Amino acid sequence: VESFSDKAVIIFEDNGIGIPETILPKIFAMFYRGNENSRDDTGLGLYIVKLIVEKWKGSIEVSSRQKEGTIFTIV
Repeated sequence: VESFSDKAVIIFEDNGIGIPETILPKIFAMFYRGNENSRDDTGLGLYIVKLIVEKWKGSIEVSSRQKEGTIFTIV
């Protein structure tokens, strides 16, 4: 178990539709859009978040269950 005494932990959690397990490994990729039919989505949001977090020597993880929701954890 990792000690977080010298780190900040931010957790974003929802109880939405969730993200399919087959898509999870792709969601941080540049230009990846979970919904290819969306015209409003550039596929850059989570990619940029990951870049910023890693620039600050942090990490970001995601876990999700369909019909239960998604949890993003930033350390």
